Amino acid sequence: MVIIFLTGCVEKMILPEDLLEDSGTATVPSTNDTTYLQVNPVWDAVIGFMTPMDLSIARDGHIFIADSAANSIFVLDQGGVRVEGFDIFINLQDSDGLPISPIDVDVDSKMNAFFIDGSNRIFRWNLYWNSTGIDSVLTSAVFKDTLTGDTITTEYGTLAWFEQLNFQDMTIVEYHWTADLALLDSYLKPHLFYDGANDPDYESSWFSAITTVEDTRNHLFVTDYANDRILEIYYARNNFIKLSSGEYVWSHFGVKISEPEDYGTGSGTVNKPLGLDVDYENNLYYCQTGEVFLVHKIYPDFSKGYLDYLSAFQLFKHDIMDLGRFSAPRDVAVDDNQMIYVSNSGAREIQVFNSDGSFFKKAGILEYRVDRELGYPTDSLAVVVDSTEYFYLVEEPGLLLNPAGITVDDRGVIYVCDPDQSSIFRFRLSNVLDEDLQPE
Repeated sequence: MVIIFLTGCVEKMILPEDLLEDSGTATVPSTNDTTYLQVNPVWDAVIGFMTPMDLSIARDGHIFIADSAANSIFVLDQGGVRVEGFDIFINLQDSDGLPISPIDVDVDSKMNAFFIDGSNRIFRWNLYWNSTGIDSVLTSAVFKDTLTGDTITTEYGTLAWFEQLNFQDMTIVEYHWTADLALLDSYLKPHLFYDGANDPDYESSWFSAITTVEDTRNHLFVTDYANDRILEIYYARNNFIKLSSGEYVWSHFGVKISEPEDYGTGSGTVNKPLGLDVDYENNLYYCQTGEVFLVHKIYPDFSKGYLDYLSAFQLFKHDIMDLGRFSAPRDVAVDDNQMIYVSNSGAREIQVFNSDGSFFKKAGILEYRVDRELGYPTDSLAVVVDSTEYFYLVEEPGLLLNPAGITVDDRGVIYVCDPDQSSIFRFRLSNVLDEDLQPE
């Protein structure tokens, strides 16, 4: 008899008859109607990866991968080929010439690539500006108060400049431009967007995850591992830019405007957060390694006359809140159907949940059935997840060593960073494979 391992790898092989006869085990496939299969090839060190930590898929389909050991963000197409024109992300450095080791990256609808390095800083780079080119930027301007008619000339970079750019009753009536190459270059390079050192409430922060929002409010969210909180950062106007195409756009820097959640051990509280994502309804999803609940979904609530965030899932009601379910989860992602994907690092697996928090399936594992006549599986990594009168349904880790950053595209393909293998793995449900993405 033969045991067939349904490993999640989509390479299909028919065993020869002599092997079937000689093995002494029974051919017993799993009865699951669908399973997550590995999509080949694995994207690995051949591309240049060292420790890929997190990734984001931009609207144009490009995949941005934050690699901390390489001090780089790699940009790939859907086929896993490095895209030309992104050398500026290789060997990243800050304004002092010190290396930046990115641990998370996210790309918003305006093609801003935001990334963090585990410090209290958020960096930004804009694809459109670089594709189009910058003609000039403002160095000063004359502002007019639309209520009083008074005018005032203000220099770029001053507190008054910031206040007048972001004050609704002020308008610019006279522009003073510069084409200084060094200044233009500072906008085209990855540059500091938000500095947590300016936060008056905390002496130091350690930003561990970042996610951008698909709405018109011009804001993003970031988790602070050191202080057990989630920050909402607003895009405040910083300068006015004339692109080489003749278009005019605003540049921005970040200003903290709220803290949706902070420290606690109950549902909807923050305790050593490591992963973060947001869906189209502005519900926040985050995972953490602190006490009690390790994966959360919180939703915005206005019933009290102000914005508050409440927990969407509760213990004993939703599988995702089961105590002991997760082991050191590193990241969480949500797709367009609000399905939830958790990179469960300690168990070397991906857990997938329906939008209501009920468990769906796992990815990145070996899954197979064992004839009960062979005895109970004794492999230390094997777990019996179901049994019948005749068979044990068994699963165990087999592909992933240290699943970290995770995302999912609009086709349902799961992308998982594994820094211990310098690789990115992909998985897709077996019942939705199509001509656009055939496994090998």
